[in-house]
Amino acid sequence: MRKFVGVAILTLVATLGAKADSLVFNTGPGASSGGWTIANETTPVFSSNYYEDLAAEISLSSPTTITAMDGWFSPVNLGPGVSSGLVEVALFTDSGNPSSPLGSWIVSEDMSIVDGSGTNWYGVSGLNAAVSAGDYWIVFSSDTRNFDTYMPGVASPLPESLLGFDYITANGMHPTGSQAGIEVYGNTSGATGSVPDSASTVLLLACGLIGLAVAATRRTRQMA
Repeated sequence: MRKFVGVAILTLVATLGAKADSLVFNTGPGASSGGWTIANETTPVFSSNYYEDLAAEISLSSPTTITAMDGWFSPVNLGPGVSSGLVEVALFTDSGNPSSPLGSWIVSEDMSIVDGSGTNWYGVSGLNAAVSAGDYWIVFSSDTRNFDTYMPGVASPLPESLLGFDYITANGMHPTGSQAGIEVYGNTSGATGSVPDSASTVLLLACGLIGLAVAATRRTRQMA
């Protein structure tokens, strides 16, 4: 009996303690090649220290804990002698100022992309960014000098929660008609009532099972 209760408690902790991630934003995958270039160049083709990032503005309708952000990439190395590179994925608030729309930094992580590794979803996970309902920017930028990569465009119609794309250079942010595949995973929380969180639920159930185990032990001793 005690062994059974112990296994049951562990099962409850593993099941109820884990939060299920779901897609909270998704454009769908992009094309197989081409698209927007995420650039970080010092070659003569561009001016010195040229960079070009892609930013997407999305709208979240409810409070969300963002756990992962992905982009649809077609890895291509345009720099000499560079076979892999880091792409930073960052989340910002929207400032509400059209001339400088990027607001406060929330979270960012680097991901590694290898040249020629195939068109697919690439991104960062293990995030724990709790945000309220509102508008946010997701920015993709190359963190490795002379490493560029493509983000192929997606087919219309795009989701209504996608507010637009901008490209970012040293001259600021500029709206663009270019598109890219982006998906965001997280846990939404739209409840306004008093609902116990998963940790509290696990604790209450565990205490109940421990009580049953103690009662069963006492009964066994009395019958012996």
